[in-house]
Formats: sequence, C-alpha cells, structure tokens
Amino acid sequence: MDLVYGTIEGMKSMELNLPNDLKKIIGKMTWLPNKIGRSNACVYQIISDQQRWYLKIQPYAPFESSLKKEKEILDWLQNKLPVPRAIYYKQFATNEFLLLSEVPGWMACDEKWRNQAEHVVIWLAKGLKMIHSIPIANCPFQSDPDKLIQEAYLRMIQGYVDENDFDTARLGKTATELFDLLIQTKPTTYDPVWGHGDYCLPNILISEEGIRGFIDWSRGGVTDRYFDLALAVRSITYNLGKKEYVPLFFQAYELENINQSKIEFYQLLDEFF
Repeated sequence: MDLVYGTIEGMKSMELNLPNDLKKIIGKMTWLPNKIGRSNACVYQIISDQQRWYLKIQPYAPFESSLKKEKEILDWLQNKLPVPRAIYYKQFATNEFLLLSEVPGWMACDEKWRNQAEHVVIWLAKGLKMIHSIPIANCPFQSDPDKLIQEAYLRMIQGYVDENDFDTARLGKTATELFDLLIQTKPTTYDPVWGHGDYCLPNILISEEGIRGFIDWSRGGVTDRYFDLALAVRSITYNLGKKEYVPLFFQAYELENINQSKIEFYQLLDEFF
C-alpha cells in the first residue's frame, strides 16, 4: 500500500476500500502520510482548518494486537492517562480502520530533542512510572508472559515473524531457534503492572514541559514490568545512539538491582511482534 498525499478523491491509487460512514466523517479533509513506525498499520494525518486526526489502517489478523483492541484500551484509559480518543473503529473487508484524535507534542525521537537527550531519558522514565502506576484490579486486558508466548508461537507458525527484521545480534537465526531460546529463558518471577507493550521513543509525545501523551496501545495490558523496561532500554540505545543513557533511565525510574536476564528475555520476545 503506497503512501501518498491528497484527499479521498486522490487516494484511488491506493485502492483503499473505505467504509462509507468513514468517508462521510473525513469528507474532503487532507491526508498526509506518517512514515515513522514499524507496525503493519499505515498511518495518515487527516487535517482541515478545524481538525487534526490520525487514521490507522491495517490488514485484519486474528491476533490480540489488533486495532479493535487498541480502540478498547483507549476507551478504558480515558481520564487515566493522556492518550488519544478513539473517534471511529470498524473492521471492513480485509482491513481494520481506527480514527484517533491528535495528542499534542513531539515524538521523543524528534530532531527537536537532539541536544536534550538526557532530559528525554528522564521524561521517558517518569512517563513509564506514570503508566505503571495505573491500578490493575479488575483490568480486562491481560498480557502476561504465557499469553505473550502463546501469541508469539501463533505468529511464528502463521508466518507473521520477519526473520530479516531481527535485531543485529540475532540476524541469521531462524524464528524457530529464537522461540526455543525463548522457552528456555522464560523468567520464573512475574511483576504485574499496567503496561504499554511497545514503550519506545516514537510512541511517547513530549514538549518542553515534559510528557504530553502516549500513543500506539494495541499491545497494552497487565504485563510484567520488565516488558516495558526492556523495550525502553532498546529504544534508548537505538534512537539516541548511546547505551550510556540507560543507567540514567533506571535511576530516573528509581529501580535498582536490574534483572538483566529479564531485559534480554523480553527483548527476545519482542522479535515475534
């Protein structure tokens, strides 16, 4: 699916089969492609003089991390965290469509913050503590390690794991080899918190005052604290280019005695998503 600029009338080259009610909502608003991100979703900024929305479109797949789940999580998170509002959702033909309100701020990986990396790392830590402070009693969304491993297995056997997209240290390995290692290294302890599920710099929006919001919630749920910590560590190293910022992150998060084996396990688990 090619990303192009224009209005709905100019999007025919994409061969998008938009639901009629979504067409009515968007009208003649302008589409701008968002090329940041590595998910299966195509993301567009939908703008007019009065509105700024985001539309996510992705092929429907029978997995937990769907746009339907993201819509349900965003509904649950309203008044709990600064997150987008789900304006519209529909599964239509072979795709899912999710229209979201805009959250103000800049991605934590934006060039705007190039000379403020230490501030960014501290904001990331404080943002994650904010997320992990959400009460989890009676939470309807569960992403415990066993459930994540089960989904990883389903994604592997159905061909959704891209072996060419593995982290550098694992390139050349097969998904089956990594899954065997995943089972062998599964942690024996579980520290449940409300988690983001993909806590990386592009999903954190900040301003000069600090955290403004969190986006991309399809993998959210009650999970091990270290799932978010592991992906934050990897993103800090990748997006900021220095692993020396990682100790500052843990200091700002107020965590001592880091469980490195858990960090490695959850980074390995993420290869399947």
